[in-house]
Amino acid sequence: MRGYPIDQTTLLAKIQAFNGKTKPKAGKPTKGAQWLVDAAAATAACQAAQDYVESNAADWGKIKDLFIDHQHGKCAYCEKLMEGRAGRGDYDIEHFRPKSQVKDWFASTGGQLLPDWPTGQKTGAAQSTGYYLLPYEPLNYAVACKTCNSNLKSDYFPIGGTAEMTGTDPSVMHGLEQPWLIFPLGSWETLPETLIFFDGITAMPRPDPGVDAIGYWRARVTIAFFHLNRNKPLDKPTETKDEEGRENLYRARADQLNNLAKSLDALELLGESASPVRRAMHENEIIRLCDVKSPHSLCCRSFAELWIKDKDKAVQIWEGVLRYLQVGSAS
Repeated sequence: MRGYPIDQTTLLAKIQAFNGKTKPKAGKPTKGAQWLVDAAAATAACQAAQDYVESNAADWGKIKDLFIDHQHGKCAYCEKLMEGRAGRGDYDIEHFRPKSQVKDWFASTGGQLLPDWPTGQKTGAAQSTGYYLLPYEPLNYAVACKTCNSNLKSDYFPIGGTAEMTGTDPSVMHGLEQPWLIFPLGSWETLPETLIFFDGITAMPRPDPGVDAIGYWRARVTIAFFHLNRNKPLDKPTETKDEEGRENLYRARADQLNNLAKSLDALELLGESASPVRRAMHENEIIRLCDVKSPHSLCCRSFAELWIKDKDKAVQIWEGVLRYLQVGSAS
């Protein structure tokens, strides 16, 4: 997970200018500008009904491409790379705060996934209605893959504070509600990479629980919620059902780390006397794999940092990842 923070002014300006694949016609509003008008009307209807009211005119799919571009074609939560605008059907517009209802994740799944959850720590309660003033609020949007959005996120929204069900500004609501999930697009939010790092292909909380307990548990909840880690050790083959259908995600992450390790290793073997062209080839590959535009870039960035700090451990991790890839290919 990487951060793609965007503030309200910038986001509204992007929507205002957005016109899809066509150039705006003189004297007519852009498609994005019209969507903002329709979204305001739809929100007024929700306010009058005190519940979510569907609006075809303000269908958030109309501005989906804008979020696909902003997130470099990746899922907001698992960093899976999809096909961009050409594969827009593979993406869901994810409502960070659910629009129709709120289900209790800890009662459903979270308690089993986090058996060491602190006694007495709030987790949020189920709500019969959702955040009905936010269905057409673009600050509540991200694009996510079907697994992260439909299968896992669904209508869950665990919080450690007080639910603000009639709130209208996610940046204000954040401090009051204290979401346990990390929202990668919030300009008011802590960057995901400051809360999560990777040990090999395994996502880990970065904060020390004795220093930043909230940050530590936000990382733990987010990792468990989106099934960012395998349930079994890397050297053990698994059935897809054992990993909630995420085995392809783990293997894609492992492939990226393997490619990075190859270039890091090759760069060292070449030495300073090697051809500048050959050195640049591997240096550019390292930069590309760690860049926010690449899939699983936080995993790669964490590994590159480890290679510098403790190469022996990094090599051991690389060897384990290779065994995992080989076991998976043979099974």
